Amino acid sequence: MIRFLKCCFFLFAILSSNSVIAQTKPANLYDSARVYYEKRDFKKAYHFYDTFYADPHHGQSNYDTFYAAVAACQSGQTEKIAYYLRRSAEIGYDLSSYDTFANDPLAACLHNRPEWKAFIEPFRFKADSAMRSLKEITDMLNDTTVRVNKSLLTEEAYLAKLAARSTPQQLLKRLKDFNAFPSPKRTGFWTLYYVKAGDSLNVPFLVYIPKSYDAKKASSLYVFMHGGVGGPKNFSNPAYEPRSQAKLFKRAFEQNAFIIFPFGRKGFNWLYNQDAFENILKEIKHVKTLYHIDDNRVYIGGHSDGGRGAVWFAMNKATPFAAFYGICYFPSIYTGNTTLRNLHNQTPFYSVSATNDQLFPLSMVNNVLDQDVNAGGNWHRRVIRGTHGLPYATPDSVYFLFDSLASNRREPAPKKLVWETDDVRNGSYYWVNINQLDTAATPAAWHTPIQPMITNQEGKTGKANFFKHKSGAVRAMVSDNVIDLQTSCVKEITIDIVTELIDIKKPVTIQINKQKWFQGIIMPNKAKMLATFLKTGDRSQLILNSFTFKITP
Repeated sequence: MIRFLKCCFFLFAILSSNSVIAQTKPANLYDSARVYYEKRDFKKAYHFYDTFYADPHHGQSNYDTFYAAVAACQSGQTEKIAYYLRRSAEIGYDLSSYDTFANDPLAACLHNRPEWKAFIEPFRFKADSAMRSLKEITDMLNDTTVRVNKSLLTEEAYLAKLAARSTPQQLLKRLKDFNAFPSPKRTGFWTLYYVKAGDSLNVPFLVYIPKSYDAKKASSLYVFMHGGVGGPKNFSNPAYEPRSQAKLFKRAFEQNAFIIFPFGRKGFNWLYNQDAFENILKEIKHVKTLYHIDDNRVYIGGHSDGGRGAVWFAMNKATPFAAFYGICYFPSIYTGNTTLRNLHNQTPFYSVSATNDQLFPLSMVNNVLDQDVNAGGNWHRRVIRGTHGLPYATPDSVYFLFDSLASNRREPAPKKLVWETDDVRNGSYYWVNINQLDTAATPAAWHTPIQPMITNQEGKTGKANFFKHKSGAVRAMVSDNVIDLQTSCVKEITIDIVTELIDIKKPVTIQINKQKWFQGIIMPNKAKMLATFLKTGDRSQLILNSFTFKITP
């Protein structure tokens, strides 16, 4: 589905509100056009649209060329109506948009014009034809008889019995080595699942089952978050996605990988809503318990707002993933701090930008990444000629991305890490968990905010407003069965023991801020191990036991 440029404004509020950056007027031509259109100031909206589209280097959006035609009609600039309607039609639509445009009250002034008839009648014919084929796709997506709906790993009673008849070491091995996954009746198709968010919201998500899937062999998994999630009130129709995303996912199909395609909407999306992020983790767990997924080859990212969602995961819930990716996005988040320090770990972020991205200017993206790479950020960057719709206009230009992502495997228990958070809901990273902050404490010398200087399109420079709240942080290293932590502004911390982290047969020492807090043999805990799996579905990172410490100054 074509979502780019539909309703997403590039908010310059990422910059601090000092005198250099404070914006009291629209920041550029595109933003200005959309702002004045929303204000129903059609004369100004038309002026800015026409000026913006006069530059052939600016990408043309299907929706905004339509809005330009409406603004031209409403402001009496009738000579440009035909041009913008024609351009809008040439770019194309997801055909579900027919009713939106046919019944848009602002477009009523167009309805008696010949240009409108030439625009809307072919659109209606295609929409009617599409509705017939849409039913076939919908029936296919909802056919539960050809996919997997349950497995032994979804049966808590089976898992409880397995734990009861196993020693801790046996349970660990049996969960890690489990491969009795059922085989679907069909492969090489998309199917629609639902998971519940909260008490009442059923959230749809698509899953692609690869053509050569073998239930005895582990497959990789891509998660792709779409853009344009801030405006629509409803989840988009899943039936539009398999065809519209096919070219973009070509390389993932060739890799015989699974794909999860989540859905977001206004009020439940990967810009503002913690519940929506948590829901994607539920979707991943659901797929892992039904199909044979390699826990260490799971990749998450997306386009536009979806790329920004990937930044959120990299900075808040990074543990499940081997790599992150963002296409035509901006490296900041709206909820909480933009904690660049959390990109200073082993898991890479693959960043793809377009030379002429009209929403997220390349120069501003580079401002952030240049400075964070110099500070130790694990960013892999590629700039490709194109506009904000790059992955849909030229999908072959991003095929390399899937090859690059596939070269990464997650290490289940990294022996060196750093993690920072301003929200303890997101305080866990691999085997370290920040449970309680001490924001009244003085931060350690190494715990200083990373706030890049950014120059906006008007040439004004200021410090990015990436730190909205005080945070706590931890640095950790493991060597020779010694777990050594340094904390800053943290009151309570939990350390999870996983098999790859230490030699469980030997004594373990835990040091925090140069003080010894524990020394001895660690005994595996079956209940802890099983609870971890039931929460995450991750069989490669099973927690054997945990230790919680109150940090004293």
